[in-house]
Amino acid sequence: MVYEGRVNAHIGPGLPIVQFEDLQLLLSVVRDRWPKDEVLFLLACDAGLRRCEILHADSRHVFLPDRLQVPVGKGGTSRYTVLTPRLRDCVSSFCRDHGRGPLCLYSYHSLREVLSRAVEASGLDARVTWHGMRHYFATRLIDGGLPLHEVSGLLGHRWVHSTAYYLHVRSSRFLQASDVLSSPPFDPDRRPVFRILEGGAA
Repeated sequence: MVYEGRVNAHIGPGLPIVQFEDLQLLLSVVRDRWPKDEVLFLLACDAGLRRCEILHADSRHVFLPDRLQVPVGKGGTSRYTVLTPRLRDCVSSFCRDHGRGPLCLYSYHSLREVLSRAVEASGLDARVTWHGMRHYFATRLIDGGLPLHEVSGLLGHRWVHSTAYYLHVRSSRFLQASDVLSSPPFDPDRRPVFRILEGGAA
């Protein structure tokens, strides 16, 4: 398993980034062997929930076709986050089998065991964590061009500087920044440097 963090620097003390291919493998194994647990993994990587928030996730918190309410996050604050099509479908499937209501059937500490057995069954690196999947969520959004303050809102951060710890800088970003600094300062075909530092798309 190869992590960006092993070959690329990142800002802050964040965890190595879980790779897309590894995450798909992990989800596939969970779907085949423990289908009721798939929704938990998607709440982390598709909605950016913390482990304590996954514990209290409820199908009744799904609003409209594209958003999920997190009624009580860190610090007792409420927010909305993303409801991707595959997470919405997974919630619907879970409700057909287990009824509407709580999406997590485990205790807080049992969630660690749920992840450990899935990682082991997948043959992936044991350093995959619930919070690492939350980093994956944030990094994908930043790489996709979503402004940092919007990612901060989806993560439930009170301050934008907290989100900066999720701003993993990949090798392509260093090359891109070098290219910008090596070009004429008033080239109209280039985007401002501050957009790159915010995490805007190239």
